[in-house]
Amino acid sequence: GGKNDSGHDGSANCLIEEANSLKIEEVDTAVIDRVFSSSATLSDQAIVDFVTHLCAISREEIQGNAAMPRVFSMQKIVEITYFNMSRIRIVWSRIWSILGEHFQSVALTPNAELSMYAIDSMRQLALKFLEKDELTSFHFQRDFLKPFDWVIANSKNPEIRELVIRCLTQVVRSTARNIKSGWKIAFQVLNTAGRDSAEPIVQLAFDLMRKVVHESFHQIIEDPAHGSAAYVDCINCLTTYAGNKQLSSISLEAVDLINTCTTITIQGLEHHADGGGQAATAAAAAAAGGDATA
Repeated sequence: GGKNDSGHDGSANCLIEEANSLKIEEVDTAVIDRVFSSSATLSDQAIVDFVTHLCAISREEIQGNAAMPRVFSMQKIVEITYFNMSRIRIVWSRIWSILGEHFQSVALTPNAELSMYAIDSMRQLALKFLEKDELTSFHFQRDFLKPFDWVIANSKNPEIRELVIRCLTQVVRSTARNIKSGWKIAFQVLNTAGRDSAEPIVQLAFDLMRKVVHESFHQIIEDPAHGSAAYVDCINCLTTYAGNKQLSSISLEAVDLINTCTTITIQGLEHHADGGGQAATAAAAAAAGGDATA
């Protein structure tokens, strides 16, 4: 009797699945889209719950078929992140702690295509997020960019690590003028890349490092809230490249760039000799104390 029961159950389940799929076809996609686009009107607690459950569904979709995972919920996660970016920062921080962790885990899946999709989504969102200026003494940018650091430090796939650098390069080039606390993560990513076993990754990361020193370093050390810490992070990062024994051309240029940073810092001090330039002063003090290469 048990076999018949399971047989009946199986056919009944098939019928239910078929009936459900027919029902789904009847649902207006515009109505589904409205569920996500109107998420900006949800209360603070409701949006946190919504995001939590959407990430859980996305995990189920991905784990359900490892070879060809569905990305419907991932697409919707990207959309609701856009829709809810203007929420007050405390709420946004709660939302991103859930979403950022999800992006990290998806970016480290064995499926390279899915990983690339997650990293490229992070790039798009970072470009949008960094359009807005960051208020002094806040570090939401740092939190937002953390998944890039996590992925490059933990991915075993050189293609994925290279994509992280390519995406960070685009983000920095497009939004450097607005980056404040985010520099900490940018330099951590570039520092990790400087120790990578794949030479193309080291070269790509150093290209961005060179650009940051020549085009943004003066702005970085002027930031009163994050300038002195960013100075130390930048010099530490260049020290990693200067110690690269495989790529002597990068090693020598990194030493030159450290000297360039020192020159720019001194020029900044001279410019603010009237009492301004707190961050540049702190940066110079850090350099004089040898903290930069500690």
